[in-house]
Amino acid sequence: QCDDGSCISPFGCTNPLACNYISIATIDDGSCILPDGCTNVLACNYDSTAQCDDGSCILPDGCTNVLACNYDSTAQCDDGSCIIPDGCTDVLACNYDSAAQCDDGSCILPDGCTDPVAINYDSIAQCDDGSCLYQNGCTDPIACNYNSLAIIDDGSCILPDGCTDVLACNYDSTAQCDDGNCIFPDGCTNELALNYDSAAQCDDGSCEYGCLPVGDVLVTSAIRGTASLDWEDVIGSTGYQVSGVHVSAGEVFNPINPGIRTTNSNFDFTNLMPGETYDFRVKNDCEGSWTEPITMTLEEALIPQLLLYPNPNLGEYINFTLTNVEIEDLSLEVFDVYGNLIQEEYYEVIGDVTDVFTLQHNLYSGIYTVRIKVGGKVFNEKIVVVTK
Repeated sequence: QCDDGSCISPFGCTNPLACNYISIATIDDGSCILPDGCTNVLACNYDSTAQCDDGSCILPDGCTNVLACNYDSTAQCDDGSCIIPDGCTDVLACNYDSAAQCDDGSCILPDGCTDPVAINYDSIAQCDDGSCLYQNGCTDPIACNYNSLAIIDDGSCILPDGCTDVLACNYDSTAQCDDGNCIFPDGCTNELALNYDSAAQCDDGSCEYGCLPVGDVLVTSAIRGTASLDWEDVIGSTGYQVSGVHVSAGEVFNPINPGIRTTNSNFDFTNLMPGETYDFRVKNDCEGSWTEPITMTLEEALIPQLLLYPNPNLGEYINFTLTNVEIEDLSLEVFDVYGNLIQEEYYEVIGDVTDVFTLQHNLYSGIYTVRIKVGGKVFNEKIVVVTK
C-alpha cells in the first residue's frame, strides 16, 4: 500500500555500446551516450569534448623526438623522457663534457700536437694527442751553448768559466766558455822599461829598455861551506860577473878585476870556510857597475850529537837520539866485547831523529859497543847490558 523505493524504472539506455547502457532498462529513453573520443587526460589524443571513451587513447610510451638520443621510432605518444643533445660525451675528446647526457656531435678528438714549441707542432690540429716531441739541449741563456729551441735541459750547459781568447794575457787554456773578462795587451807593464805605462794591465811587448844595473841580490849560506847568490835577470844583458872576496883572509875587492862570468841570474860559491866572512858583488855585461857589497859570515858547521839510553839496559832495545844532522844515510852496528858484529841496521834520516833500535838476539850481561856512522862521522858508545 506504500512505495518503499524499490521500484525499477523500465526507462534508460538500452544500447550496449553506450557508456551509460542499463542492462535492465526495457524502454530506451534516448539518453544513450555513445563512444565519441579519448577521455584519458594522460593520453596523447585526449579529447576534452568526448563524453564516452571509445578506446582510442594512445598513452605515453617513449620519446618521439627524432633529435633525441633516446628517440623511439615505435613510440606513438611522447612520455617526456627525451634527452636532447647537450654536449660531447666522448671521454677521449678534448671537449668532453661530464655533465652532458646526449652527445651533440661536437666532440673534438685528438688529432695531433698542438704545442707551438714542439718540433712536431701541427698548426691544424685542434686536440692534442700526446705525440708532441721536444728538442733537448741547454736552456740556460747564460751558457755558451744555450739553445733557444730547447725545451728540456739535458745538463749539457757550459757556463762561463774563464777567458778563452789566446791573445789575452789572462787566457785560460782549460776554460770552455768565455766569461767576458779577457784582458788584452794594452801597453808596457814593466816598471823598468823606458815606456812603462802604469795604466796598462796586459803587456803588449812594446817595452823599451836601456841597460839597467843589477838590482837586489839575495845571498843564502849553508853549513856545508856554500853561498848561493840570486838576483833578478836584467833585460838586455847577455851575462853577469860575480865576485866573492874572503874578508876574513884579508882579501880586498878590486873593481878592475873581472869576476866569475855566468849567463844565469844565480851563482853558487863553494868550498867556503864556515865561520869566515865574505863580500859578494854582481854586475851585468851591458851596464857594468858592481852592486853594493853584501857581507856575510857563513854559519859554523854543526857537529852531530848522539845520545843512547837506557844505559845500562836489559838487552831488549836501545833508544837513540841524533841531533845536528841534515839528510843523511845512517848505519847502526852492535859489537860484543870480542869485536863480533851482533846486529846492524840502516836508516835514512832527515834532520834530527829519535828512534828505537830493537835487539834481535838474546844478549848476555856484559859491555857492548854501539857504532853509528852518519855524515862522515863515526860514533862509538859503550852500553852495559844487565839481563834478568
